[in-house]
Amino acid sequence: MAGPDGPDMTWVSEVFPVFGKLVLHVEDSKAFKDECEKLADKISNQGVTVGGTTLFRNVMFASLRSLLPRDWSAQHEVAWGWFWERVSRQLRGRTDTMSSLVQSSWSLVPAERPPENTSEIPVTFQEMANFNYMVLVASGSTTGAMPEDPSKHWTAVMIPGLRELVESIKDTKALKEACSGLATQLKAKGATAEDLGEFKPLMLCSLRSLLPHDWNPQHELAWLWFYETFSKDIAAQL
Repeated sequence: MAGPDGPDMTWVSEVFPVFGKLVLHVEDSKAFKDECEKLADKISNQGVTVGGTTLFRNVMFASLRSLLPRDWSAQHEVAWGWFWERVSRQLRGRTDTMSSLVQSSWSLVPAERPPENTSEIPVTFQEMANFNYMVLVASGSTTGAMPEDPSKHWTAVMIPGLRELVESIKDTKALKEACSGLATQLKAKGATAEDLGEFKPLMLCSLRSLLPHDWNPQHELAWLWFYETFSKDIAAQL
């Protein structure tokens, strides 16, 4: 639906099958909200943006005008605009909430170790994730093995690369570029989609360890959503 420089419209394929239900329930607030939430759950990791919902609105209008050339009026235009604004607000709201939870929790993790902190306890995400990966390897909980030169391992790319992904989370184009850059680096180190799958528990256990007093089920869901968002894009390029 969009050109190469336009918004990601992958999510639209999920809208068409339920569009009629949304229209049917527009006067029933509870049923309408339920349908919107079901749809939001399906598409929340597919890059729904303001630009994307606006583009869909324009296509919707053009299609309805073509189908109803004799009946369409300014009143219909206003009514359908109101309808789609209600739907799109629900769809974007879920993505915005998840994105905010990811970024707010990430902001609590130190980007660097303070010079005065000379302890051996991991402080940054990179330190904690590297430590946890060594524990996983030692316990046999992972199929991978750390090479003699850790810089040649896929974790040397993925662990520090998470920061750019988090910082790009609310900009679909920037996030796609970050995913492509990481995929290129990971491929060069021989990483596979299976390796990327191992990053999920590593990421989550590291964040839980770094944020023992702040972490909650909402953060868990938000980071799982975020992982599904970027991992699918990266894995497709490996």
